[in-house]
Amino acid sequence: MFNLPAAFLSILFADGLENYDTILSFRGIAYIFGHMLIVSTTLWAFIEKFAILDKKTYQNTLSITFVLSVFVNNLFSIFNIGHANFFYSARPQGGTPLETFFLWGANITIGDQFMINPIYLIMMILTGLVLISSMYGLFKDIEKAAERQPSLNTVSNHCL
Repeated sequence: MFNLPAAFLSILFADGLENYDTILSFRGIAYIFGHMLIVSTTLWAFIEKFAILDKKTYQNTLSITFVLSVFVNNLFSIFNIGHANFFYSARPQGGTPLETFFLWGANITIGDQFMINPIYLIMMILTGLVLISSMYGLFKDIEKAAERQPSLNTVSNHCL
């Protein structure tokens, strides 16, 4: 559920593409199509009623997933597993609108290696809430409009 707005933002800003020389490469195209697949599959699951969306579900999903991403990003660094930046919770890619939020705050180290930028995290949570709430409202509007549309069975039974 939380993947939907994050994937949508990744397509809009395509900031992950700064790691590639050109979008016309296998990895660049895979990046765009991979995120398009996340968006389209999630929307399809909602439209086909495979996934149920309500306010409690999206609020819990947003908070749990985002908070976990902060810890997972730090665990990757602490255990020298590699470099992780799930949901851009560690830092934004350069040149994106999220970079402004990051620059408003400062990194704070807790203990020896656990690093966070509280202002950036708060702004990311607020941005995520606005984006998810907007998508939730749009989804509910589409859902209501679909319920008002007559189905083919109703039309065919009416003609008989």
